[in-house]
Amino acid sequence: MDKFRADHSKFAEGLERLEGLQYNLLRIQKQVGLEGLSEFQEALQKVEDFYQSTISDLIFEARGDDPAHGVNTKFLKTLVRDCEISMGDHDD
Repeated sequence: MDKFRADHSKFAEGLERLEGLQYNLLRIQKQVGLEGLSEFQEALQKVEDFYQSTISDLIFEARGDDPAHGVNTKFLKTLVRDCEISMGDHDD
């Protein structure tokens, strides 16, 4: 397996794990509550920083639209817009 596919697979596995953690933390919070708010906020900030870095990279790449040379980044612009909307960060 090439590096791209291996990395893609590891991201997929990690995101599935993150989804499971979120589900179980919500379950625990609803039933008995959670402790360690500052540790949780630190972990959340790291995930948010990674997300923001990824979105910034996509925004940069989306500005490289050049249809005359076969570079069409409309799908990137749509992806960024959809992500911003889902996070409440998009201004229409």
